[in-house]
Amino acid sequence: MSVSAGLRFYAATLTHLSGDDITAALLEPSVVRIGSSASELAGTFGEAVRKTFLETGAYHDVLRYAQSLALRKLSVPLTIPAAKDGHLFPAHEMTFEAFAGELPGGGALGFIPALGLEAFVDKPEDLLRRLQEYVRLEFARTKRLTSVRKLLAAGWFESVEVKETVVPAPFYSLAELKELRLGRQRKFLPLVAESLTPARPRTFGLEEPLEQMIRAARGKYARSILLVGPSGVGKSALVEEFARTRAAHADLAPKAVWETTAARMIQKLIGPSGWQEPLDRLCLELRDDGGWLYVRSLADLFEVGQYSGNEVSMAAALRPALERGEVLLITECTEEEVSRLDVRAPGYTSLFTTIRMAPPDDPALDSIVRKRVEIARPDAVTEALRLQRRYSPYSGFPGKTVRFLESLVPGRTVI
Repeated sequence: MSVSAGLRFYAATLTHLSGDDITAALLEPSVVRIGSSASELAGTFGEAVRKTFLETGAYHDVLRYAQSLALRKLSVPLTIPAAKDGHLFPAHEMTFEAFAGELPGGGALGFIPALGLEAFVDKPEDLLRRLQEYVRLEFARTKRLTSVRKLLAAGWFESVEVKETVVPAPFYSLAELKELRLGRQRKFLPLVAESLTPARPRTFGLEEPLEQMIRAARGKYARSILLVGPSGVGKSALVEEFARTRAAHADLAPKAVWETTAARMIQKLIGPSGWQEPLDRLCLELRDDGGWLYVRSLADLFEVGQYSGNEVSMAAALRPALERGEVLLITECTEEEVSRLDVRAPGYTSLFTTIRMAPPDDPALDSIVRKRVEIARPDAVTEALRLQRRYSPYSGFPGKTVRFLESLVPGRTVI
């Protein structure tokens, strides 16, 4: 079992004279964000450390983030001589806000966030002089004294504040590290889903929606497909028919249809580090495979993946891949579920080509059931439909009737 420890993340928030905030990581000067808070940057830092160091067992590399610096503010004055031409600017003094902290093993670190400078000294009393030297070197490197604009840019921050955030970090056991290493080599697609290859026709009277599915799935810019309709109208059967007939189309034949459920996805993808990274790898496999992932219920994807401390559902995690077209999803839901999802996640259903399905009329209904279920007594179909309308009028047609007739003789479709 992994042991959780806290890493110290220090971020400086620099407030520009315009009011905008710039956040920079002190120990990683190259990490700078505009408009992000220190807490958001700390979360990104924690995720990067986990993937880069902790999951590979490189624990020694994260020790520098484990010690507390107890930073204090420090003013660094610097005398600026007059411009050589005597006109650009007069001699004056600039003061930079710095932050200093002594290390437990000796020595001290100093930071000037406005210039992205970091200094180390063996003796804390030498830190101010070292920071002044580094500022002069930075001025010489960037040629600030040759331009008023460059000189002003060194002091255009109204205030600088540093925040310490304790980032939880899981340190894995040897057995868990082995499992993580094997997980990175594992193929998730066959684990999460099964290839859908029906051998016999499953739908009758759904030629138009089937043609719509084929049109949406073809071409360079194929889109994900959302089937909308009441339960029992034939949504799942339509997907199976699409998987069966795609072999007749040269551009669709090489692409497989992988069937799964939201519950199976979360069960197979969850691991010591959560489910987000395995889901990302699954998306890459789907992109390389070029096939479709068939999830029986879109609403279920919004319910799985959330737990204490994480409000991101699996559906939300899939959204960037859907927007980029890297994942082609086939899924289904009812009109009521579409209305709820549009409120919960505005614009999500617009990522799909929506195909709406309605129950067939009475003459077609009787014919569809007779073709789907081989039956010795045709009047049994008429009677089954009459009983369904009488006792279960709001159930799906013709799905419930077909399932009822097939269940009378388990394992057979002939009565």
